[in-house]
Formats: sequence, C-alpha cells, structure tokens
Amino acid sequence: MPRYEIAGLIVDMEPKNELLIQRAEPYIVQSKIDSPADCVIPRHRDPITAYKQKHPDVTYEECEYLLYGAYFHNTLYDYAGFALHAAAVVYQGRAYVFSGRSGVGKSTHASLWKDRFPGAFILNDDKPAIRKVQGGFMVFGTPFSGKFAINVNEAYPLQAICFLEQREANHIEKLTESQSVVQLLEQIQKPNNPQRGMKMMDTFQQLIERVSIYHMQCSKHISAAELSYDTMRPADALSSKN
Repeated sequence: MPRYEIAGLIVDMEPKNELLIQRAEPYIVQSKIDSPADCVIPRHRDPITAYKQKHPDVTYEECEYLLYGAYFHNTLYDYAGFALHAAAVVYQGRAYVFSGRSGVGKSTHASLWKDRFPGAFILNDDKPAIRKVQGGFMVFGTPFSGKFAINVNEAYPLQAICFLEQREANHIEKLTESQSVVQLLEQIQKPNNPQRGMKMMDTFQQLIERVSIYHMQCSKHISAAELSYDTMRPADALSSKN
C-alpha cells in the first residue's frame, strides 16, 4: 500500500481512481518509513457504492475522493487538527485563511491577494488542514482541494482566519471567542464520535487563544485584499500602501 504524508501525518491509503491518485501523487512518501501510519484509510467498496447510490449524480471516483477525504479529516481531530472549508493564501511566509459559505467568494478574494501582492499563492483552495504543531498552528496543503485541484504540498504558520461575506463596501472586525466558535463549526466536517468532538473543541480553544479570527464584509475590488492584509498582517510587516 502506498504511503503518503499529508498535513504532517503518515497516511496509508490505496486509491483506485485517477482523481485521487493524481491529486495525492505529490504527497507520496519517497523514503521508507517503518513506523505505523497515523491514518490508515481502509479500502472497502461497500461505503463507496452506498454513497454512490445516495448521490447518483456523483461519479464513482468522486465518491472515493470524498469518502477518503472525510476519513482523513476525521483523523485530523486526533492530532490537534481539523480541515476548514476555506481558501488558504500564503504571503511572505505566513498563511491567511479565508472561509465562509459556498459561493461567498473565498477563491475570488484569494485571487485578489495573488493579483495585489507579488509572490502570494494559494496553498489550498477548498480544504486546508490546520494543526497545532510544536506549540503553534500551521496550515497545510492537502490533496483534498475542491473542483479546481489547487493545492501545494507545503506548510506555513497560520497568521489569521477571516470569514467572508459579500458586500459592496469593505468592512472587517475581529470576532469574539463565542463568535469564532460558531463560525468555525459552520465550516467544518463534524466529528464522527463524541471523543473527537471533545478534541475538536479543545483544539478550537487553543486556536482562539493564539490566532486572531475576523469577519469581513468584502467587495470584489482589489481594495478588499488591501484591507484584509493591513488588518491581519504581522505587526512588523509593511502596509499594503507601501
């Protein structure tokens, strides 16, 4: 069975369809690792077939991709992590994560950053993994990256999370702890058992204590990218106006 390293975890899985095989290829572990895997995704046709029967418009390879992703995302809770429905942008060595409901413009806002800030790039366009690693939170690219398959097998320190809402005028504000939890819960895959639910809430608590979380009403104008960066950038980073 091939071995992969995804979000810092060793994953044993054996996809049979090209969709996941191609997306996971950059994550294949090239050297031999004798230690047990952190996540072993079982290869059973029955769950995929059952999912296909419930969702006839979804192809069989898409069913495999979605179910393997769901299995991995649940495993993340065991390792102080979670996958967020979001677009993660990297600029000057820091990751900025933009989340929100489907259609809110996460990819559009991420593209504005690419247009405005030289060197900015999208780490993952749909389901970046966020984990607490060695005392800090990191954002990882993963092969589970939505219909456009935009992902990079790299990891960067998390600078901030911002939940987006489309508006004509730009406005951003920092969320309270309770508001942050509500927003996070709306954009994750729910844990599949109570134990993982408790681990998720503990991770959220540590995240909120260390990372600023915002809500932004934003337009599709480049000024939206400038406002979000100027609000969330590190204290010692240059303003977008410079």
